[in-house]
Amino acid sequence: MDKFGYIGIGVSMFPFWLFLYMRADKAVRQKMIKHGLIGAVIAMITEHIFIGDYWVPPPVSDVQGFYSLEDFIYGFLLVGISLSVYNTLFRLKPKDNYKKQRALSYLLVFLILGSFYLLSTIYHYNSTLVISLAMLFAALFMLTLRRDLWKKALFSGLTVLSLLLFIYVILFDLLLPGWWHRYWLLTDSGYAYYIMGIPWIEYVWYFSIGFFMSIIADFSHGRTNTKAE
Repeated sequence: MDKFGYIGIGVSMFPFWLFLYMRADKAVRQKMIKHGLIGAVIAMITEHIFIGDYWVPPPVSDVQGFYSLEDFIYGFLLVGISLSVYNTLFRLKPKDNYKKQRALSYLLVFLILGSFYLLSTIYHYNSTLVISLAMLFAALFMLTLRRDLWKKALFSGLTVLSLLLFIYVILFDLLLPGWWHRYWLLTDSGYAYYIMGIPWIEYVWYFSIGFFMSIIADFSHGRTNTKAE
C-alpha cells in the first residue's frame, strides 16, 4: 500500500482541480493547462534532487527511482490549483492596470531555480526548504511593488495549504500511518519535527507555492483582479 502514498497526493487533488476547471472561464482554463504542464515537467526533471535529500517514496511502478507518473500528476494539478483558486472561487476577472514586469518576472523565476540548484546540489542545503524559501522571498519582493496582491497571495497560500493538509490527514494519518517516518530522509536529522504527523517543511512548501504561483502572472502582466460582471 505504501507505493500509493505519493501518487495518492496527486490523485486526491484532482476533484478540487476539476471543480476549479469547470468553474473557471476559458482564459483561466488555458492557464491551468499551460502552466500545469510546465509545473509537471519541472517536477519530473527535479525529482532526482528531492529523492537525494528529502524523501524516497516507493514508486507506484515498482521501478526504483522512477517517479515520472507521480511527478507529472502532482506538478500539473498543484500548479493549476495554485494559480487559479483565488480568481475562480471569487469569480474575478483580470484587468491590466499596472506596468508589465515581464523581464523581472523571468528573472525571479530564474533566481528561484538557480538558487535551488546551487544551494541544494553544491552547498547541500535541504532542497524542499530551499525552493520553498526562494518562492516566499520572490513573492514578498513582488508584493513590495504590488501591495494590491497581498490578499490574493495570502488566500491562495492558505487555501492550498488547507487542501493538502486535509488530503494528508486522510492519506497518511488514516490510510498509511507511519508513512513519513518510513520514507522521509530527515527523520533522524535536526529538521525532524512533525505537526499532526506531517513534517513541518510540508507546511512551508504548500503555503509558499500557493503564495508565489497565485501572483506571478498578475505581476508579470500588470493585472489587477476585479469582480466579473
